[in-house]
Amino acid sequence: KKTGLEVGTYYVKETRAPLSGNYEINDTVYPVEVGGTMLVRVKIREDEVLTHFTIQKVDEKTGKADPGLEGTTFGVFSDRACTDKLETVMVGADGIGTTGDHYYLGKTYYVKELSAPAGWLMDTGVKAVKATDAVKVPSLTFENTNPKGKIQVQKTVSDENYIKMYPLT
Repeated sequence: KKTGLEVGTYYVKETRAPLSGNYEINDTVYPVEVGGTMLVRVKIREDEVLTHFTIQKVDEKTGKADPGLEGTTFGVFSDRACTDKLETVMVGADGIGTTGDHYYLGKTYYVKELSAPAGWLMDTGVKAVKATDAVKVPSLTFENTNPKGKIQVQKTVSDENYIKMYPLT
């Protein structure tokens, strides 16, 4: 609030964002006409800053994305117990999935793998993520195991094609 202004045009610009919440400075300059004894109010709308984050899925042995991991899905939750799901994110062939811009700066969210492609084992852990800067997007990495199987080959001889055994002499 400013009093004692001369009649005329003034310009109002925010110089500091509110301390509470996740707000950023509004750079808009608002012209204000002051005249006589009239009280002039300027309403400036504040929007909280929302951001996103990335989830990377890699092969635990190589530490790199594997095209076979495409389609892995993750849930983003508001609680550590993972009961309040906010979004489902699917990983592409590059091993990366990106959330939407729905997440408040300074708030902690929890990510859990929901499904893994056939032949891969899910990472059963829950990871916390907290964005503190809208420019530096946080990233989580989950490792997947591709278990190796065994195969045993047994060769048999049919009655028609058998091997004759002769005693050694």
